Amino acid sequence: MSKPKEINHENKQETCLRPKIKLNCTMYRALLFAGLFLIFSSLSYIGYSLYQFNKNMMNNQKNIEDLKTTTLTYQSDKDLQDKKLLIQEEQIKALKQHFGYKLEKWQLAEAQYLLKLANFNLQFQHNSEVALQLTNAAENLLAKISLAELQSIRNNLADITYQLKSINSEDLSTILMRLNTLQKHAIKLTLPLPKFAQRKSDKNESTTSHQNWHGQFQSALSELKDMVVIKYHEKPLNEEQIPPNRNYLREQLAMLMTQAEWAAMRNAQPLYQSSINTALKWVQDNFNTDDSEVQAFLQSLEQLQKTTVSTNQYPNLSSVIDAIQSILERQETSEGKANINSPKEM
Repeated sequence: MSKPKEINHENKQETCLRPKIKLNCTMYRALLFAGLFLIFSSLSYIGYSLYQFNKNMMNNQKNIEDLKTTTLTYQSDKDLQDKKLLIQEEQIKALKQHFGYKLEKWQLAEAQYLLKLANFNLQFQHNSEVALQLTNAAENLLAKISLAELQSIRNNLADITYQLKSINSEDLSTILMRLNTLQKHAIKLTLPLPKFAQRKSDKNESTTSHQNWHGQFQSALSELKDMVVIKYHEKPLNEEQIPPNRNYLREQLAMLMTQAEWAAMRNAQPLYQSSINTALKWVQDNFNTDDSEVQAFLQSLEQLQKTTVSTNQYPNLSSVIDAIQSILERQETSEGKANINSPKEM
């Protein structure tokens, strides 16, 4: 009877173990499904990421292709522009070769004209400053022309420019300033008073001390005598010394100053010296030399009498002008020959 009881005890143990085993299998399955789900999700995410990556790669590839196309278009445009520039440069070179001598001809003609103006200012106006400016402008134009023939011309022009810079025109300007000042003061100089007027002023001073009838009578007689004035001159009386023509004395003196100024501007030494000498004698003979202004005028004239007008020999630009003219004539001759030969070449 003891054996069956043992058997039942074992069966109870087996029945207790089965639910535990079933529970563990369910958990394993759940875990398996969860793992499979995670793997599937990861694979899906990876696939989506690969899809986006491929899509981006395709977009980038498209952008690269577009960029290559744009680059090729730009390169083709650049090549086209380069070809156009080359054609234009060749055309410009051809134009320079065909018309280049005309530009040099115009520059030569302009330089020659400037030198003619400079020579006129030197020979006729004696204006070295303006002539120097014109010569420098002509020299700058000649420096732009590439002709071997101009080298000697430019050397001569440089020597002339150096001579113009060494001319000192301060003395001439000072002389002209003094003469102009004397011309303005000439019309203000005092002339000598008639002798009867001088005597009358002296008598008026003396009669103030004699107030009796005898003194007044004597003064009346003296005034009556002064109405008739007899003048004795060592030289014959000139018509311009008559009182109505006294303004002529001043005008003549101003004219002499103007004449001396004109002679100084043109370096005419004989005429300048003659004008100053005549003015000196004119003032001494016809003006009141006791007056301080007349004395100062005479001193200025004496200083100008000792002064020599600037006798600088201004350079002559005729040789340079003629040399440029010969070059222009040769260019005209060569241009005419080219025009004659051009139909034969065609």
